[in-house]
Amino acid sequence: MQAKHIFSIALLLLSSLLGLSHAKSPVITVSSGYIVGDREGDLGIDTEVDIIPISIAYKTGAWKFKLSTAHLKATGPGDIFTDEYDDEGEEDTEEGSEPDSDIGDDDDVSGGETYIEIRDREGMGDTFFTINYSPSSLKTNYQKLTLGYKVKAPTGDEDEGLSSGEWDHHFFLRGYYRINRFMMLGRLGYQFMGDTDERDYNNRLFAGAGLVYIVNRQFSFGSQYFYKQASTDSRDDLQHISLIVQARPNKDWSFAANFNHGLSDSALDRQIGIQISRRFR
Repeated sequence: MQAKHIFSIALLLLSSLLGLSHAKSPVITVSSGYIVGDREGDLGIDTEVDIIPISIAYKTGAWKFKLSTAHLKATGPGDIFTDEYDDEGEEDTEEGSEPDSDIGDDDDVSGGETYIEIRDREGMGDTFFTINYSPSSLKTNYQKLTLGYKVKAPTGDEDEGLSSGEWDHHFFLRGYYRINRFMMLGRLGYQFMGDTDERDYNNRLFAGAGLVYIVNRQFSFGSQYFYKQASTDSRDDLQHISLIVQARPNKDWSFAANFNHGLSDSALDRQIGIQISRRFR
């Protein structure tokens, strides 16, 4: 079964690369950061999460390919495997037009069932591969529409509660529209979750909307709301609101800070993150 998934990914990647011969000069972006969050459990025992996300992206013309994973550490009751420390919400606009940070976006580190047992978990999480396509006919300095597909490879330790142990597939649509210094963001997608021998997961609709104020080409800030259906019937739908600040001192470096506030029991109560990105042209 895993060989079938790997073959499908390789075929999709090859078919995408065949259309890149006349594309613009590529840009490679390497990103990392640090995310910390906590949630008060039903038993009055907090769950604390530390995440170090790592990603590398290759962008050429209308195409963008991204590979991402993270080192995860958690203390508290129950399983807290991350379903989404990678995101579908990242926006790549024209140079300097808006924040392109993906930190904290679509992060679902709320975990699974709650147990009385208290244990520490630490290790590498799942690996995500994402393909984005932005039609040039719909892309200007003031608007952009992106179609995307993302697959999750279950590389995290299932026994440690760092992965569901199954493959997931995401299909999404996202974009932005700019009016003067304000930029409206939106996204809509659907996640097909792989079931385990012990549990059937729900496929999940997700959506988000946000507003960004662009101070200048070096600085911007904004807020976003995110919603995602619950992975099981026993859990609440995921909802959180984010405040994001980004600084881009030059074309090669960008820095971002993020604060998430959970609006449902499935979300972390508080989550703070920073991200550093370096572009190579």
